[in-house]
Amino acid sequence: MTELTVLAHAKCNWTLRVTGRRADGYHTLHTEMQSLSLADRLRLQKADRLTLHCPGGAPQGEENLAYRAAERFFAAAGLPGGAAIELQKGIPMAAGLGGGSADAAGVLWGLNRLYDRPLADDALDRLALSLGADVPFCLHGGAMLAEGIGEQLTPLPPPPPCALVILLFAQKPST
Repeated sequence: MTELTVLAHAKCNWTLRVTGRRADGYHTLHTEMQSLSLADRLRLQKADRLTLHCPGGAPQGEENLAYRAAERFFAAAGLPGGAAIELQKGIPMAAGLGGGSADAAGVLWGLNRLYDRPLADDALDRLALSLGADVPFCLHGGAMLAEGIGEQLTPLPPPPPCALVILLFAQKPST
């Protein structure tokens, strides 16, 4: 296989309770999270070097969490290759829906399959956590109770089907 398409699903927090603050600045929490059907689309192709193309205004390089996820994947797997990644945004940016985390998780999951699974699931989980607190959830998806900083995941029964209305408010430019 030389190419793979992955859907990176948005997430919502049905509940969120901050339970403390760690010395490193992360907050500890107790939250019920759910994957949504809203998703970004990642096209991953084997390549000699790492590139990321994001039509539509998302960051293209190292500022993008998906790019950093790919860098960490190749370093952890000890692979000399790269990937040409195309990211089609479906999740609104800066909306609190975990789009960047979902993209990072999708890149980790997809590259691991594209390169014949050089990393075990626990290694992918550690890489996910190194990229951000929501990335481990996005790697697994579904309905989960997340505790700690988000890395302690316990599966929950799926909620009944429902519609979710997401409102995004435009920000006024600062003067």
